[in-house]
Amino acid sequence: MLKGTKAIKELTYELEQAKSLLTQHLEHPIQLSVGSKNKEVNRLIQSMNDVLMLQQEKYEALAIKHSVVTDLNNIGTWDGEIVDGELSEDSANTYNAIMRKEVGYTDEGDFPNVLNSWLKTVAAEDKERVSEAYQKLLDYDEPYDLEYRSLTKDNRAEWVHVRAKVLRDDDGKAYRHIGTLRNLNESRENQDQILTLLSRLDLIEQSLHLSLNTLEGAWGIDLSSEESSGETSWYSPQFKRLLGYEESDYFEPDVETWMNHITPEHTERVRQAFHSYLFDHSDLEEFNTHFEMKTKDESVRWFSLTAVKQCDEQNHPLILAGVLRDIDYERGRQNDNDRIEHNVDSFTHTLSELAEHIQNISKDASDLAIENKVTVRSSEKARENIESTQAVAHLIKEISEQTNLLGLNASIEAAQAGEHGRGFSVVAQEIQKLSHNTADAVKQIETILDTIKESVLEIVTSIETMSDKIQTQASLTKDIDQKTHLINQHSEDLLLMIKQFK
Repeated sequence: MLKGTKAIKELTYELEQAKSLLTQHLEHPIQLSVGSKNKEVNRLIQSMNDVLMLQQEKYEALAIKHSVVTDLNNIGTWDGEIVDGELSEDSANTYNAIMRKEVGYTDEGDFPNVLNSWLKTVAAEDKERVSEAYQKLLDYDEPYDLEYRSLTKDNRAEWVHVRAKVLRDDDGKAYRHIGTLRNLNESRENQDQILTLLSRLDLIEQSLHLSLNTLEGAWGIDLSSEESSGETSWYSPQFKRLLGYEESDYFEPDVETWMNHITPEHTERVRQAFHSYLFDHSDLEEFNTHFEMKTKDESVRWFSLTAVKQCDEQNHPLILAGVLRDIDYERGRQNDNDRIEHNVDSFTHTLSELAEHIQNISKDASDLAIENKVTVRSSEKARENIESTQAVAHLIKEISEQTNLLGLNASIEAAQAGEHGRGFSVVAQEIQKLSHNTADAVKQIETILDTIKESVLEIVTSIETMSDKIQTQASLTKDIDQKTHLINQHSEDLLLMIKQFK
């Protein structure tokens, strides 16, 4: 009995030690090590060790999950005990590494795990507001969710967002407080820049709306609240004027207002693209599309819409601003340009075919000029041959005349010879007859040659005249070919210019 009592006292002591060690977040597992000869006590100790091991494994899993979540979202945390419902500057408060980093500290050495480490980082101008809000959390469970300026280790003021919750026992007494801190400085600076730009844009809009011919109008959406309401959208007077509304006309400040003016054939495409740009974490730097919209008087016009968004560090959209532009005239001009381009393209194609045909004609004309030169040379040679033939006929004529004279002399000699010259007289007569026949034949040849010569001369004259015309035609055809090629080149240059200006 005494031995069992001693074992229980030792076990109670070990449990108190284990409880104390659990609050120190030790890396090694805690195990009870009471030695007893009582088997029941040993089984009890082993069971308690198993329970401790399971609890520590669950704690470690939760700690890892907590660390991963805070690291991924870059959230600083604190966790502290509340003794007797009161907090003091020296109250224990455990901070994670991100909490220290966000306010410019590195470890527990320069940022101890006490409440005052956090309190001293609150800027003087916000300290009272922060303290009062925290006290209301402790006393009345009022939500603690606010932004304030925090001083870093090097005394720089940066905006942070803090939230906190108090845990209470069954009697409603606070015993623990847990909080988170997130650095907002970069997003606040971006938001300030956006507000500045919006102020400038507002001034620009005020100057633009003085001109009724301005084709652009600004608009925007504030998405920084948890649930964006219609009142977060805004439209400039010029935006409304583009859709046919006067500045005094009511134009509901909702994103659906401008979307409801889109014609049905474009609505679904624009909605999907706009939603994708806003919430699907698209890598697009800007949203840009074009579509048809109905104006107040039901007329349909083409518009382009461009927008850019500003996101927080989690890539959630905070604000979006853009410009609506009337491009109806540009679209009409584009259609005209397309028609001009098509016509010029057809004209260029026709010119190309014409140039090809003219080149063929030019080649045929050149070949004809060459053949004509050959014909001229042949005609000249024919004339020369005729003249040579006439010379031969003239020679034959002279021979005939000499033969006739010879026959006459032979007849005289035969007559003088009397009876002895009769045979010779017959020969002389035949010679004279041959001479007369030859003379007649030569006259006929001369007549024919004269006729041929006159015809050849007429042909030569005609060929020479035709040759001049063929040469002129070849020259003109070549000139037309060159000019057609030049026109074709100019039309191609014009087509290229039209495509570049599209």
